[in-house]
Amino acid sequence: MEKEDRKRIEELLCILAQNCRAKDEAISKRIALSPAESRLLLALLSDGHMTIGNIARRMDVAASRVTRLVDSLVEESYVVRKSDPADRRRLWVLLTTKGEEIADKLSLCSKDYHEKVISAIPSSKQKQVLEILELLVSSLKKANEEGY
Repeated sequence: MEKEDRKRIEELLCILAQNCRAKDEAISKRIALSPAESRLLLALLSDGHMTIGNIARRMDVAASRVTRLVDSLVEESYVVRKSDPADRRRLWVLLTTKGEEIADKLSLCSKDYHEKVISAIPSSKQKQVLEILELLVSSLKKANEEGY
C-alpha cells in the first residue's frame, strides 16, 4: 500500500473515533448524563445485574471509576446496589425502573442514530461496508491485544 493511502486510513480511523465520541456525547447530553454513565446504564440494560468488577471489565476502566459512576447513578435513582444473598461480600448493581426507562431511551437514540448512518449508505454497498467493518474491528482487536 502506498504511503498516501496509509496516511488516509490513519486519518479516517481518527475521524471515525471522533464521530463515535461525538455521538456518545450528544446522546448522553440529551438525557443529562455523561457518556460513561450512559455506557454503564446500557451495559446493565444488556447484561442485567453486574458487579463493579464486571462493569469495569466491560467498560475497560478502573473499578474505582465505576464505583464513582455507580455512586452518581444511585444518587439519581437510576441504579441500586444489592447484596448477593449467597455471598454478602458481593454487591450487585441493578437498574431501577427509572434507570431502565433512561437506558431504553439511550438505546433508542443510539439505534436511531445508527439507522441514519446505515440508511445514508447505498443499499448496494451496505454488505461491503459490513464486511470491511468486521475486518477493521478484528484488526483493531488484534493490534490492541499485541500492544502498540
